[in-house]
Amino acid sequence: MLPWCGLDKLVVESFAPPSGGQKVSIAGAFNLTDHTGRAVTEADFNDKPMVIFFGYTFCPDVCPTTLAEMVGWVEDLGEEANALHYVFVSVDAERDDQETLASYVGAFFDQLVGLYGTQQQVLDV
Repeated sequence: MLPWCGLDKLVVESFAPPSGGQKVSIAGAFNLTDHTGRAVTEADFNDKPMVIFFGYTFCPDVCPTTLAEMVGWVEDLGEEANALHYVFVSVDAERDDQETLASYVGAFFDQLVGLYGTQQQVLDV
């Protein structure tokens, strides 16, 4: 399932050990659009750690199940949940637009921010 969106290469490379002198980076600078239509960058989330989930709105099982589990984490954390950003990044640049993403993330919990962009923009994350 991963090859169609280009994430197969990303996943394989992310588990490869760094070569000598190579700088390791978990995430890079990014420019995406949130589910309200606002342009965002990594700087918009610098004030607290992020819980990031990569998925797509037409995912039949893993994505909604994982996001439902995230709802449980937020409930379990209570007020402490406000110390984190919760972000769903769509990997389906062809189908997940603002309207679709807004409806999808709105079904889970208020703090969940949906982000989308081109395939390259998502790979930059």
